[in-house]
Parts: sequence; C-alpha cells; structure tokens
Amino acid sequence: MEYHLDGELKRMAGKATWNGSFESFIVVLELLDDHHGDMLRQSFLWSLYEMREVQYSGQIIDALLCRLLRPGDSDSLHFNLGGKVVSFSMYEFSLITGLWIMGNDAAIERSNRLCETYFQGHGSMHLPELMVAIRGCDQMLDRLKFGLVYILESVMRCHHKKIAIDIFHLEVGDDIDAFNNDPWDRRCYEDTVFTRSHSRFRDSMREYKTYGLPLAVQVNV
Repeated sequence: MEYHLDGELKRMAGKATWNGSFESFIVVLELLDDHHGDMLRQSFLWSLYEMREVQYSGQIIDALLCRLLRPGDSDSLHFNLGGKVVSFSMYEFSLITGLWIMGNDAAIERSNRLCETYFQGHGSMHLPELMVAIRGCDQMLDRLKFGLVYILESVMRCHHKKIAIDIFHLEVGDDIDAFNNDPWDRRCYEDTVFTRSHSRFRDSMREYKTYGLPLAVQVNV
C-alpha cells in the first residue's frame, strides 16, 4: 500500500503539529553547575541543539507525507517530488542530526535506582514530574541524568506533557556512558519515520501530530 494521499484528501488543506522544544536545553543548563553543564555539552544530545534555528513547518511536513511512496526497504522512506524520487534513510538522518551513535543496546545494563530513589518505584511518570525531580535533586550528577532524559523526551521523543515518559530512558540514564552510547540514532529515526497519529478532520482541515525529529526530514528534502 502506498502512503501518499490522493484525490479529495490531497486537495484538502493539511497541517502536522510537533511538540518538540529546544528550550529544554536551556532549562536544564540553568539548573546545573559549570562542570555538569560541560558534561551535558559533551553528550550526544548536544549536536541536536544546532538544529534549534530550523523553523518547523507543519505545512511542509504534510506536503511531504502526501508524497510519501512505498518504501523500497524497511530502512528508508521515498518521496515523489515533482517526478523525482527523494530518499530519506537512517544515513541521511544521522548526517543531519549528528547522531553517529551505533552502540549495542543488547549489552547495556539497566538500573532502576533513579526510579526507586526519586519516584518510589512508580512505573509511570510525566515530564512535569521529571522536572520537579530535577529541581528538587540535591545530587548534581543525578540532576544531570534526569536532565538528559528530560531533553531526550522533549526534543527527540517530543511527547506531550500528559504522556508518560519511557522508563527505559531513566534505567539507561543512570549510567551516563551507557546513555551516550545507546543507539539513539536508530531509536529516534524509527520514531520519526514510523510514528504518526491518525489524521483527524476538522471542517476542511486535515490535522495530525508527528513525533521523533521531523525537522531532519524537512531539512533533507
């Protein structure tokens, strides 16, 4: 099945929204001392901060998705732009985002210490609760670990504040080296190209939300 829209849907005005926020970098930095601020700047996430000047366009993303063709393989997307096929793969994604982390997630050790210590082992938490933990944390290193997860969720995963964060991120985040060497490029690429909420129709407007880092798709084409 091809993914591009046709007929009446293609003529209907469309708008995709994205909840990502680069402000999370500044919010977290303001809560860290100089040493741990430098550790944040040395993390794999910092390359994404360079994309803060790119203006997200819901109209452009929608127009691209209207021209999305059947993928030639499971690792890339193809768009028909004026009769020319333009591809977007993990390779292009990595070049644009600067995420060249190709670690082995199977070898990563996970720890529930952060959840047990600060959230009493609760299996579900949201971004506002995570920010409360960051501000109330006396241990600067733990504050940094929470901050890394907060940025990851706010920029790369860009979940709505009411959606629970991925506990896996906190379990990996307790080891900063492991966190920096997890294959986030693959994870975020998959979130970007394979995750899109169903369209809803309001009057003559087609609306839906995109996740991951759609800015990379926008820049690529």
